[in-house]
Amino acid sequence: MRLLPRTHPSLDVLSDFRRSTQTGTTTSADTDVAAHVASCAICRASLASLEQIEQQVAMLPVVEASAALRERMLASRASGARVILPLADSTELEEGTNAHGGIRWRAWAAAAAALAVALFGLRLDGPSTIEAAATSGTMSLSTETPRVGERVTVRYRAGATLARQPTLTLRARIRTNAESEYTTGVPVVALTTLQKQQDGTFSGNFVLADSLVYAALAVEDPSATEIDDRGGRTWTVLRAGPDGQPSLAALSQLSNDLFGRNWEAIFSTTSLMITRYPDSVAAWDWQSSA
Repeated sequence: MRLLPRTHPSLDVLSDFRRSTQTGTTTSADTDVAAHVASCAICRASLASLEQIEQQVAMLPVVEASAALRERMLASRASGARVILPLADSTELEEGTNAHGGIRWRAWAAAAAALAVALFGLRLDGPSTIEAAATSGTMSLSTETPRVGERVTVRYRAGATLARQPTLTLRARIRTNAESEYTTGVPVVALTTLQKQQDGTFSGNFVLADSLVYAALAVEDPSATEIDDRGGRTWTVLRAGPDGQPSLAALSQLSNDLFGRNWEAIFSTTSLMITRYPDSVAAWDWQSSA
């Protein structure tokens, strides 16, 4: 995973460099990294961020797998399975494992999830009003976690450019439980038309198809030349489970949608999956080490 420009060491390299300098096991490759870091403010800032994450991780509560989950894993192994993946369990697939399964992240990265919850504010709990950057509009949803068949009411206050339009289009990148990582090839559809109201806001409503578990929302003018995607972050709708909280399938697809774009937010989603679905093999698979 490389999040820094190509002229800089990757975050994985910087993390290994930090670990080797702490343990006194530096190599010749670390000497090159050290020389670069000494003259690079960007990489020094990245190292400082990694240190902050490590400090926060040290304060995280340890979530133990339940006895029931361990028994399921042992039974699976006794039956001949040698990789703990929920590929043969249709219930797990419905809950949120994509068809590819597989190991996602290093253990240290998954453990940093709780810090990212505070830093990047996925807003999976709390009020449903979401504010974008000052140059964009603001959107209010009647719910961010609709149940199957539940109608979502949208109220949007546009920025100066989009505010001139009589109608706007609400588009969404949509995901079923079968979508894989990254956004390439993920369908984008028009959910509804937002009508301008007397107070200058735009309103409309939509119902997600029953098969959809995730939608990333953006607003555009009728010609699709001006788009408000919340500064690239979009507004997010996650299918609710029986308790009204985001389902495991929705959280899994949120992580898939963030793949290659926002590793911190993926860490936070992993933490939520483990916290809310501690008995799910699919949830623990996201936290497996490489």
